[in-house]
Amino acid sequence: MFGFNFFRKSKQQIISINEFGRIFDTFYKNDSEKFLNELYDNPFTSSAIVRINEAINNLVWSTYKKGHKDNITEVKDSFVNRTIRSPSNILNTDQFINYFALYYIIYGELLIMRNDLYTKSELVILKRGTYTVEYDDTNVLNGIKRIRVGMNEYTGETLKQFTYIKSINIYDNIAGAGTGISKVKSLSMLHAYYCYITAWNVGILKNGGKREIIALVKTFLNPGKRKELEDNIKSKSGAKNTGVPLIIDGTDIDIKTGDFSPKEFDFLNALDEIRNITASVLNVPSILIGDRTNSKFSNYKEAKKDLYTENIIPIAEQIAEYLNGMFKDKLGVNERIDFDTSKIEVLKEDRNTKMERLNNITYLTINEKRAELEYPPIENGDDILISTSMTPLKEIYEDVKPVEEENDAEETESSEEENKENQTD
Repeated sequence: MFGFNFFRKSKQQIISINEFGRIFDTFYKNDSEKFLNELYDNPFTSSAIVRINEAINNLVWSTYKKGHKDNITEVKDSFVNRTIRSPSNILNTDQFINYFALYYIIYGELLIMRNDLYTKSELVILKRGTYTVEYDDTNVLNGIKRIRVGMNEYTGETLKQFTYIKSINIYDNIAGAGTGISKVKSLSMLHAYYCYITAWNVGILKNGGKREIIALVKTFLNPGKRKELEDNIKSKSGAKNTGVPLIIDGTDIDIKTGDFSPKEFDFLNALDEIRNITASVLNVPSILIGDRTNSKFSNYKEAKKDLYTENIIPIAEQIAEYLNGMFKDKLGVNERIDFDTSKIEVLKEDRNTKMERLNNITYLTINEKRAELEYPPIENGDDILISTSMTPLKEIYEDVKPVEEENDAEETESSEEENKENQTD
C-alpha cells in the first residue's frame, strides 16, 4: 500500500483523483505490474473478477455437429469432446474456461500447450511471464521462431503443440508480431489512489477524527520536559481516547487541535468514482460490485443480464473461436466447439418473451422460429401452418375428401331406389 503521508497537502486536505494522477505519472508510471499482482487487494477489482468467474461457470461447453437441414446434435463421444469435458488432471471445464478468460482480460495474453494422448488431449495454460515468444527476426511473416518455457526451448515441429493467444496491442511496431496488452492496465493509477484514500481514512480513524495536537510553548523546554510533554499528549490521543481530558502541568502552554471538516473527512465520493471506473474498464455493471445508487431488484436483474450480453457471451465467443482453431485437425466435418446459455435464468426470460412474440407471427415456419431461438430444426418444421388450427397445410389437403361428389352419388342412388319402389307400387 502506498504511503499516504507523501501525498498529503500542507493543509491536511485529501487530494482529488486528478491531482493524484499528476503525482502518479511522476513517481509510479511503471508500477502497473505491481497492480496486477495486487488485484485481489482491491475490493472493486476482486469483486468484478468474482462476478466474471461466477457468470462463466453457468455456460455449458460441448462439441456439436450440424447435420441434415441444419439439424444440430451434440457429439458426446469424440476426441475433442472428451478433451473439453476434462482438459487436464488439474482443471475441469469451468476452471479451464475461467483461466482462459481471466488471463486474456488481465494479462492480455496466454499460452496453451496441447499434449495429445490416445483418447484426448491434455491442455496446460501458461500465464504471461512464465514463457517467452520470439518471432523470426529475418522475416516476421514466418511467424514464431522459438518459444521458451522455463528451461525448455521449442522450435520447428514442436511449436505445433502451442497456441499463443493475445489481444490487439496498438503499440506493436508490426501488427500481430508482439505481445498482448492488459485490459486492466489503466486501473493501476486508480488502485494507487484507492490505497492512498484508504490509508488517509485509517489515519483519521486512528486519531479519533482529530488533527495532530499542537502545543505552543512560550518558554524553552529542556529535552526531558519536551519528551514528557510528547508522551503525555500521545497517551491521550487516538480513537480509544476520544473525549478523555488532557491535563498538562506547567505554565505558558497553549494546546490547539483542529477537527476535520465534513468535506475533508468524506472520502465516499472518491470510492464511488473508483468503483464506477473499475466497473467500466472490466465491463461489469457497477451495481454488481457494490453500487447501491439504484439497487432495485429489477435493476439488479437487468445488470446481471447485461453482464452476460455485453461481457460474458462475447468473451465466450472469442474463446470458442480459439478452441475451434486449436482443434481443427481433430474436429469432424461440420463439427465445432460451442457453449449453451439455455440454463442461465436471467436469459430465459428474454427467450420466453421472444417465444411469445414469434408465436404471434404467422408467416414464419416452425424451424424459422426455432432458429431465432437457437434451437435445432425438427422434421416437417419447414411446412407453413394455418393459424386457425396450427396444422400443416399439406395435411389438410391430404385429408380433404370430395364431399360434394359423394353426396351427389348418394342422392342419385336414393332417388333411383325411390323410382323403383314407385314403379312396383
